Amino acid sequence: MDKAFKVKIDKSTIIRAVVQLIIFAGYFYYIMHLKDFGWIWIWPSVFVLIIISFSILQSFFISYKITKEGVLIVPAGIRKIKINIEEISSVVNEKSWIDFQFKSYVTSLEQLKVTYGKNKEITISPEEKSVFIRALQNLNAGIVIS
Repeated sequence: MDKAFKVKIDKSTIIRAVVQLIIFAGYFYYIMHLKDFGWIWIWPSVFVLIIISFSILQSFFISYKITKEGVLIVPAGIRKIKINIEEISSVVNEKSWIDFQFKSYVTSLEQLKVTYGKNKEITISPEEKSVFIRALQNLNAGIVIS
């Protein structure tokens, strides 16, 4: 049976969403008040607003899945990253502002860095970290936790 793990939503997630919207609002205000303002800037601005709004809303509804076949599925924007759990070598608790800001599948400052394959890494932020780690270890007992 497939297991789904919700992403962790905390105050850092809300702060990131508000900061992104404030930055865009400042950009839009600046564009609208240029002396040589051209209406050509309206549509790209609206498009950027839609993309930012979609990415913010998406982060509240994604979840990580562990399938019965032993695959971890991490939604990353419009694509899904599939990781064979047998290839996972370690899981590390960490906090990274850069991953939090620039990766769509990281929704909190409390994160897990998963190392798999030949030195590949992915950072995720499941809501229930201990349950998530136990589910991984049930399928691969050789995962090192630190």
